[in-house]
Amino acid sequence: MNAISVSGRYAYVGLGSTANEFRIIDLGGAEISSLLAHSLEAGSLQVRDSAYVGKSLTVSGGLNVGSNGIYSQGAVGISMPATTTLSAYTSLLTLTHATGTFNG
Repeated sequence: MNAISVSGRYAYVGLGSTANEFRIIDLGGAEISSLLAHSLEAGSLQVRDSAYVGKSLTVSGGLNVGSNGIYSQGAVGISMPATTTLSAYTSLLTLTHATGTFNG
C-alpha cells in the first residue's frame, strides 16, 4: 500500500513495495517566469524593478518612498489625525518648482 503526506515543503512517501521503502522529498519553491493570477495573498512582496497597478492601491500601514519621491499626474490628498503631534522641525509638505521650493 502506498501512502503520502505533505507537511510544509516536504512530502513523506511510503512505498508498499516488498522493500517497504520510505522517502522524503523536498518540494522546494517555484520559479515561474510568467504568471497570470486573478487573486493572490502573500505575506511579503518584493519587486526588483518596476510594478504597475492598473486600478487602485490601498496601503493599510505606512508608505516609505525612496529619494526619488512621489510623482503624480493627478490630484494628491494627504490627511492626518487631528491629534498628531509634530516636532518644531517637521515639514508636512515640500513643493518644488523650477522657480523655487516651498516648505509648509
